[in-house]
Amino acid sequence: MSVLKNPVVLSLLGSLLAVLVLYVNNKITKQKHKKTEYLKLFFLVFIIQFLTLQIFIFNVENESGLPIDSGNVNIEMRGGNPDF
Repeated sequence: MSVLKNPVVLSLLGSLLAVLVLYVNNKITKQKHKKTEYLKLFFLVFIIQFLTLQIFIFNVENESGLPIDSGNVNIEMRGGNPDF
């Protein structure tokens, strides 16, 4: 199941699911669509899901309060409430 933790695989599965739902909907309502529309939908959903997964889910921040080495600058991040 470690394959499902890869954002590219998750984006591909979501894109295929979106195209399949559109295809089934078009068969039920008997609408005709070109293959390019399915391809556009696939790439649009893939890009949106990939970016969303990269930004919000797979971008793990350091929540332990330990120093983070960011190049030449050593930044110490601390959690909690400030004493105002």
